[in-house]
Amino acid sequence: MAVAVNEFHTLGFAATQELKEVLRTVPEVQELVGKEESWKLLGVKEQDGGIGVRSYLKSAFTKLMTASDEAVSKAIANLKTRLNSESKRLVAVTFWLWRSTLIQFISFLHS
Repeated sequence: MAVAVNEFHTLGFAATQELKEVLRTVPEVQELVGKEESWKLLGVKEQDGGIGVRSYLKSAFTKLMTASDEAVSKAIANLKTRLNSESKRLVAVTFWLWRSTLIQFISFLHS
């Protein structure tokens, strides 16, 4: 298991701030990680020395990687339902940004 604490975009790793944004805006991912773990990661500041960041990233990553197939399938189904119902209200740019991030995330979960 590897946890990226810096930006490695060429390797497919997301910056901590990007991961926080996913947790803030995608409740289905927050549900997989767990609300408590999500709030810990959302509350940590990167300039706090990195120890908390690493610990919370590792915990979130572990939760995602050990989520059952059923939980992941349910999260994806909920995500599809929510996005379908919200799609009429989403601005095109926001939709494509989310779509891109979610495709990467789903690919990561299923790899």
